[in-house]
Amino acid sequence: MPYSKPKDDFTIIAARSRLLALEMKHGFIDCVHLFLAILKETCLAGKYLQAIDAEVLDKQIRDLYPANGTQTIKDDFALTVWAERTVKHAYTIARINEQRSINSIHLLLAILSFEDKTITGPVERAGILIEDITEDYFKKKIKKFSAPFDVIRAKTYNKVEIFLLEITGKKIKKTQQIYETAVALYYYYQFEDVIKICETGLSLSPDDLYLKDLIACGKYKSGDYQSALKLIDELIENRPDSDNINYEVTKAYIYDIIGSHDKSAIILDKLLAMNPDDKELLNHKGFNLSKQEQYTESIPFFEKAIAMDATASFTLNNLGFSKFKLGDVNGAMALIDKSLALHKGNAYAYKNKGIILMEQGNNEDALQNFDFALKFGYTEKYGDEVLQLIKQIN
Repeated sequence: MPYSKPKDDFTIIAARSRLLALEMKHGFIDCVHLFLAILKETCLAGKYLQAIDAEVLDKQIRDLYPANGTQTIKDDFALTVWAERTVKHAYTIARINEQRSINSIHLLLAILSFEDKTITGPVERAGILIEDITEDYFKKKIKKFSAPFDVIRAKTYNKVEIFLLEITGKKIKKTQQIYETAVALYYYYQFEDVIKICETGLSLSPDDLYLKDLIACGKYKSGDYQSALKLIDELIENRPDSDNINYEVTKAYIYDIIGSHDKSAIILDKLLAMNPDDKELLNHKGFNLSKQEQYTESIPFFEKAIAMDATASFTLNNLGFSKFKLGDVNGAMALIDKSLALHKGNAYAYKNKGIILMEQGNNEDALQNFDFALKFGYTEKYGDEVLQLIKQIN
């Protein structure tokens, strides 16, 4: 019998993703197919994903993408732009560790470097972090990888350059190229570059609302809340009404982050009057009340949201903290523990649990929870409160 060379790890995943696309009657291979193949095959990356249910994700992908492909086993399947970019990114990641070929771990890291909620949602809930994978596999912590493509150089277009681009008919195309690059960078969490490139675009097209929208998002994600609010107000004034609800929600969230809870309350009351059964708004209103120490008033909003979605981990955590403030310590801990069981990456829940433990005099376990809060990005998302709490103990 002739010798048969065993397939390498990446080839197995590539082949399985093709079969998944065929089985689902999709005419393409996307990152979701690659990720699902990693979950379903025996491969190097599989050990990092044991907390994720492959069948749940399988069903979700089938629901999201229509089964209208007509390809057969003999046909080729094209990679989507994002999937092709992800495979190329995997090679870049491999070279960081001086490896020439890629395997499923490099591919997984490339997939997790890109924000696709179908994938990043279950990964975050499972508490899986890029830095844990890189520390285990590369023996060094890497939190984030650079985007896998060349970034347009930031610059300011002068009047002569703008005139030349206009008369040659290239201005619109150049603005579109800038916008598409900025969108891609946003999905790769490169918010500072998003802002710089969009500002380049605005020097070319000062009234482009799509570029201003991306800058506002980048400022918000980077913690420059005052600049974000200013841009959001401009967008609310100039963009269609259909976009304004999302802008108003973001404004309310920013106001709560910066402590302007009264301004947030005005927005939330207006939005809830129009959408009284929106579970996200109900949770946000409860949170807004709790930040004003109106814990009793916050509870009905949290409970209504949970009645609509019993797996709402952030709402369960918020309800737990209100109950703690009202003296129900056992009930509070049960709710926060349930929140963390549903979403192991919930930094806010770790902070709240740490506060309860600290107030009970259990500083060792409190510090452990504060460390988890930091690990899952509390400072980047919400501010320095956890660092201050750690200082109180130390």
